[in-house]
Amino acid sequence: MSSGTAQSAFKALHEPGNPVVLPNIYDASSLSSLLQLNQGGKTLVKATATASWAIAASLGIRDEELTLEQNLAAFSRIAPVAHAAALPISIDLQDGYGERIAEAVARAAELGAAGANIEDSIPSAGFAWRPPRNSVDNGNDDDNGGVGRARSAPEGFVLNARCDVFRLEPPSVDEDEPTLREAVERGKAYLEAGATTVFYWGGARGLRTSEVETLVRELGLTLFAYYYLEGMAWMMSLRETLEKRMITAKAHKLTA
Repeated sequence: MSSGTAQSAFKALHEPGNPVVLPNIYDASSLSSLLQLNQGGKTLVKATATASWAIAASLGIRDEELTLEQNLAAFSRIAPVAHAAALPISIDLQDGYGERIAEAVARAAELGAAGANIEDSIPSAGFAWRPPRNSVDNGNDDDNGGVGRARSAPEGFVLNARCDVFRLEPPSVDEDEPTLREAVERGKAYLEAGATTVFYWGGARGLRTSEVETLVRELGLTLFAYYYLEGMAWMMSLRETLEKRMITAKAHKLTA
């Protein structure tokens, strides 16, 4: 599978009403294990994505210590295996690596990435710090450069903007409503800046069904991604609510 074919195939998987599940991997071994699910003519796994946290852990370092070079080196070893299996693969580019965001996306695309995930929190700052709203949308700040700068990627490249406002610490029940409003504002800004999709990460708190419904409605049914999955039956009950993609970075307690 060529890079262009992978990008087209990956984008086509973002089909309304039929969410694509992206199991996360961190090296060729974890990818090979994942590909076992596609044996015997089955296609249970249609695409995959790397996780910077897991890649960093495999190197014995923290997520915030992972450099762009280390991230891309790991991806360069994974991508050929994915392409040989005709499996589109997206890369976790953390916060875009500051002023290097356009370079990061371009180099990832050259290595065969069908898409990239860029978050609006800064790994080194932790989750107790609320990043500026335009840290991802227009690149006016110095923290991660903005989604707009990353649009130098090839046509068809799926750029996913991760919004972390629900993950900020400490969570407060009193702040639920303003947090949801901010999540909607950020999501719309990211889409206007050129993001293909938006991924909301709820961390251990998770997101309430009512919040999912609001986000999907306000963002024009573009995307909603869930983080924690308590059960497969519960996940499928949200099939119509989650418009395009679910990322199972830490799926747990899966039941038939």
